[in-house]
Amino acid sequence: MRLRLRGGTDVPFAPPLDYLSRVFAETLLRACGAIVAVDVKRRGFYPRGGGEVDVTIERCPASRCWCSSESCPASRCSRPSLLPLEPIVVGERERRRKIRLSVDVVAPRRWIAARGPGDGDARERDRFRREIFDAAIDAVVDASGEPRDAFVGLDLDAREERARFEEWEGDDVVGGAVTLRARADPDVTLGASTPFEPPRDKTQNRKKAKAGEKTEEEEEEEEEETDAKRAFIELAKRTGERLGASLRAGAGVDANALDQLVVFMALARGTSRVVAASPISLHALTAMDVASKATGATFRVIEGRERERERERDDAGAGERKRKSDDDGAPSPGLVAVECDGVGAGGRRLRDGSSSSLVESLINKSS
Repeated sequence: MRLRLRGGTDVPFAPPLDYLSRVFAETLLRACGAIVAVDVKRRGFYPRGGGEVDVTIERCPASRCWCSSESCPASRCSRPSLLPLEPIVVGERERRRKIRLSVDVVAPRRWIAARGPGDGDARERDRFRREIFDAAIDAVVDASGEPRDAFVGLDLDAREERARFEEWEGDDVVGGAVTLRARADPDVTLGASTPFEPPRDKTQNRKKAKAGEKTEEEEEEEEEETDAKRAFIELAKRTGERLGASLRAGAGVDANALDQLVVFMALARGTSRVVAASPISLHALTAMDVASKATGATFRVIEGRERERERERDDAGAGERKRKSDDDGAPSPGLVAVECDGVGAGGRRLRDGSSSSLVESLINKSS
């Protein structure tokens, strides 16, 4: 399957593109045996948008699967199609394994370009790159509770693949994103990603400049840009803290991945089970309710042992979602297991055969 998507790639209230292409794509490969390749033609930032991305999705033949994991669906299935999906199973992260970290940064060229015309500011740009990298990495390590020697990829100069800096041109919009990825064991890829929003007054000043109106003095504009860079570094730190929290909990998937996996679990056949950090987001809970109503799938949320009684409450009106007790396979403290009895949807029909089109079935059931 090939798609061309246009719009925002790195915008508020959604995982940035690098998270989807470099973190969630790996989760899909391991969980569903799907190879997702993303070719970025143009980035799209708020408020302009205008991004363009080519996406290719294909089944991963066992002979080409790079993850080398016995749990990879491709290694236990010779069907030519991805559908119906095999059960999606991602358990708790195994401790005492090396954690490979990588950092992806998208920022304006004038901030991070390794080389530029005249190269007069090369030293300043290199310093900024290092500050972003160090802020993100240190935050991950500190928040994870893991010893520093458990991590691989803490040195910016060690291997280039551990830090990827993508530059883009543009004077009227200051956008970007920080994405962190942790490969914690053969079956677990965790991530955290945050888009960057510049101060509003800076954006307003740029609009005035384009309209020919006088802005503040040059010194004040430089101070605004310095403040924006500081905000970008703080953004890298907050992103690292989120990834570190997922590692500390021992989660098999991060919060964003759980949100995205709900629909795949609903469409898969058999029982899927995914372990994430507790509490799970309202977004994920809403997705479960909508997916259960649209497909007939049944979701269960199983709290970690120490939270069993603390979290008991009346779930009337929560659709097919149920809570189970510690005796029913509860995960470790601080974690939550989401189980789903999927509908085993194929390429043309849902299990009940109510419509000749899968998309039509979902729309009809939800309307």
